[in-house]
Amino acid sequence: MSSTGTRIMVAGFVGCVAVLLGLACLGGYASHKARSTLVELESRQAALRVELRVAEKRLAEAARDAETIRAFEAGRRQDGPTPFRVGSARKLDEMSRIALVAADPRLRELGLRAFRAGMAQNLGPFFRALNLDADQVGKFAALECRHWEAQVDIFATADTQGIPTNDPAVTALLAGEGSQHQAAQRSLLGDAGYGQLQNFYRAQPLMDVVNTVAENVAFSPAPLSGTQEAQLLQLLANASGAYQAGGAASAGTLDWPTVVDQARPLLLPSQFSVLEVARDKMQVYQLASQYFAARDSSANAATPSGLQ
Repeated sequence: MSSTGTRIMVAGFVGCVAVLLGLACLGGYASHKARSTLVELESRQAALRVELRVAEKRLAEAARDAETIRAFEAGRRQDGPTPFRVGSARKLDEMSRIALVAADPRLRELGLRAFRAGMAQNLGPFFRALNLDADQVGKFAALECRHWEAQVDIFATADTQGIPTNDPAVTALLAGEGSQHQAAQRSLLGDAGYGQLQNFYRAQPLMDVVNTVAENVAFSPAPLSGTQEAQLLQLLANASGAYQAGGAASAGTLDWPTVVDQARPLLLPSQFSVLEVARDKMQVYQLASQYFAARDSSANAATPSGLQ
């Protein structure tokens, strides 16, 4: 065989070996990648199981607290009317908390401080979205504090006279104060600004999601800006079926695929990863809630009515 033929044969052999080595490396890489993905999925699944156990514990604690409150309220009803019973079996909302602090001057002072301190965080995105200056923000904050104190005065008066807070006379006074407050808001903000305020109030239940992201990146190299907070809140609201139907936004009605698609270009990678974690936690909590609701429904259906 000529030297040229020999060189060609050797070159062909070396090429085959190189191809085989390349395929082996590619197979090894694919296998390593698959193992890494599997480990990551197993880790994520384990984390979700932990979150589910935590959610179950919190739901059980909440159920016990609710039962305690119901028993307490039932006992108070047997003892006679109470000035702190607001409406029917509602959760302790802002109105209920105001009723509780009305009778104690120390609680009233602390309540007003807490209300004023929380206003910047709760209404900050609205102030930025409307581009209010410092003077306008100050006037709006004073208006909200005056409204809060007016409600406290109504409840305190009812308490001193032994009138329940769900009495029609108290309800009428609160409604009148509410109308005056809305008129003052409209006068300060204008019709368009007042409309934006109402939309913000409808979106506000989703502020917990925004605050979760903001708090987790606050001390990172990429904190959430005020503009990002306002945009994220509006993005979440627009993805809420309840908000789109004209009601208050609800985390349970969020279209998360839409949220993820629209939030990705708005947030930096580190911020976006925090939003994904918040989404996973909320979904775990919602699944746990659905599970307990279905379990309680089945248990009630299996219990004779006379024993409930």
